[in-house]
Amino acid sequence: MAIVAADLVLLAYVACCHAIVWQRLCRATTALNAARRHFRWLAENTSDVVMQLNNNGLVQWITPSVTAWIGRPEEEIVGKPFITLVHPDDRGRVEALDHQLQWCPFVETNVRLLINDGGYRWFSIAMRPLLDASGAVVGWVGGAHDIQREMQARDVAEGERRRLNTTLESLLDPHAFMKPVRDETGRIIDFIFDDANPAACSWTGIDRDNLTGNRLLQIYPSIAASLRLVDAEVFSQRILERRARTDELTRLLNRKEVLERIETLNKHNGRKDAVLWCDIDRFKVVNDTYGHAAGDAVRPTGSTSVCGRPTT
Repeated sequence: MAIVAADLVLLAYVACCHAIVWQRLCRATTALNAARRHFRWLAENTSDVVMQLNNNGLVQWITPSVTAWIGRPEEEIVGKPFITLVHPDDRGRVEALDHQLQWCPFVETNVRLLINDGGYRWFSIAMRPLLDASGAVVGWVGGAHDIQREMQARDVAEGERRRLNTTLESLLDPHAFMKPVRDETGRIIDFIFDDANPAACSWTGIDRDNLTGNRLLQIYPSIAASLRLVDAEVFSQRILERRARTDELTRLLNRKEVLERIETLNKHNGRKDAVLWCDIDRFKVVNDTYGHAAGDAVRPTGSTSVCGRPTT
């Protein structure tokens, strides 16, 4: 009888442990499913394309947003090599990502992907390895961000630069592009030759390769005084322009500049603007009681309180 009772106690204990383990398993499964749904929701509602590849480069999963960008449903892409979507001239860069990921945990490159009308669209591809519990690489996870407009703008800028260079090359007078070199205060202290036409190279007696990248004062040290004089004039002109538009103590726009800007804003059809006018009460009492020096100290303090930032 005692043996039967002991068996019943043991059976009850095992059943209790099984119930606890099953309860924990159910909670873990629920949490895992919730996390998966959350990840799926994030991935499917992002504007960029998110995808997962296996070690053979086959697409195992890709977000539905791919359809909006390249016009192909995800069913046509899953299970096929990702490389088939890449422009033939860009496939070498994609294949190089595999080697780069051996020592770098995150790599990216720009490629053209095939769209449904037979053309190609530029994307920025970023990839990282997918690891299992042991740390072994079991695939790749990456994203594709559309950069078609950026690449088109770059092509336009490059075309403009080529046309400008062609014009520059044809000019008979010396012309050069130079970048300013500034000190810690922002003043220009020198220039660096960025490019020059043949006439400028002939005039300086230096070929383009040796001229480009050099500083102006390295080639013509005698003009240092002239450069400082010009910079001083520019700096003085900026000070005069600032004084003409702002109050010297508060650095706020003066009445004339404010009225001119309001008039300019009113010329925009359909635009609505609001103007807040502020005044300091009994400011004359401060000047009369403590002197104009105290009044000059109050004005910047008041402007800082209104603007929420220092004005000096």
